[in-house]
Amino acid sequence: MKIKLIYMTLILISCTLVSCKGQDKEKSLIGIKNKVDNYSLDNILKCGDFSFENGYFVTADYGCIYNPKENNNLGNILIYYIPKNDIILNTQESVKEINELSIDELKNKFNIYVFLIEKKYLNYNKSGDPIYYQKDNYMEKLFTNNSNEWELLDSIKIQSLNENNLEQEWRENFIDTKIQKLRANDFIAVNNISKKWYGNYSVWLDYGDIGGQKAGYEIILDITKDSIKATGDGFQMSFIDLLTAKEEDSKLALYHSRNLYGYKQGGDMNPEFVLIEDKGNYYLTTQWISQDVITKPKKLGYEIIKKK
Repeated sequence: MKIKLIYMTLILISCTLVSCKGQDKEKSLIGIKNKVDNYSLDNILKCGDFSFENGYFVTADYGCIYNPKENNNLGNILIYYIPKNDIILNTQESVKEINELSIDELKNKFNIYVFLIEKKYLNYNKSGDPIYYQKDNYMEKLFTNNSNEWELLDSIKIQSLNENNLEQEWRENFIDTKIQKLRANDFIAVNNISKKWYGNYSVWLDYGDIGGQKAGYEIILDITKDSIKATGDGFQMSFIDLLTAKEEDSKLALYHSRNLYGYKQGGDMNPEFVLIEDKGNYYLTTQWISQDVITKPKKLGYEIIKKK
């Protein structure tokens, strides 16, 4: 009886050990599934050029299309670069700069989000544009780089062609949440500019009488240590833009960062505004001023009033 009891105890211990090993193996497999090949994802970060959107960069055109002959053997990829708080964005200048950054520099300066449709979910069409495109039924995965390691954040499974809009909504909603804080707080890092520029500036630009009524619009610049915001308000003019600054002696060049509201033409201006100080007076030049404005500029630009 004693021998039998010892035998049963040994069996129980063996089963427990096997069970624990099985659990450890299962946990290990889960860990392996969540790991990502660092080299593979690092390698695609320089795949193609980037375009500037409202406050971030994204791979241009169709993104980084599957191309095993070059540096993308993973699938179809979209890469979003959302700047960290100390990054200054000057649209076209920044597009050139980001394309010249190394992979390590990209990781240091931006929060990176990679949306991947693996090659097994792609169809091929030799004459297509693009030549690789997702099947009607596919899965898309979202990765980010954290402490120099890649991790899987989320995924979405699309069951049919009619659900493609769900993928776009899922992706855009995620990106919007990542830049929501910057938009909500109207915050963007400002270059180290002199305190003399801090203040609220405004200028009224007159069209004269239109239809028996006085018409025109106001441009307002609000400069603080945390943010620079430009507002256009009036006849055929309505926008709010966030700006960054570069100081050169008595001149402050203001570059477009992102549009918060209204007309988006500021994104094509480089710089969007130039503010000039001369003997305590301030002057403004900008492409926002229409040729139909009858207000006359001074030698250095349109006089703009600064409120302390």
